[in-house]
Amino acid sequence: MKKYISAVATQGRDKYFEHVKTFSLAFSQDGFRWDDIMELGEKKVFKGNCDHFTPVVNRLPYGVSARFVRFYPITSMYPCMRVEVYGC
Repeated sequence: MKKYISAVATQGRDKYFEHVKTFSLAFSQDGFRWDDIMELGEKKVFKGNCDHFTPVVNRLPYGVSARFVRFYPITSMYPCMRVEVYGC
């Protein structure tokens, strides 16, 4: 079922110092063809977490309709993340 996605929240691994500092996102309707979230003609790099316990909410530069969402960690302190996807 497709959903409209407007924001994502990330958080690190509880009780450990593991978190993702920056990441990018892609979305898909079918799970085979993926489109990156872009901004000013380049792949958008989102700011993630600076610690393992504080949630960070990132609004997308534009809303997308998708069935699947992929998170691509770019920089991390031991890559581990909890995520929430916001929309309707």
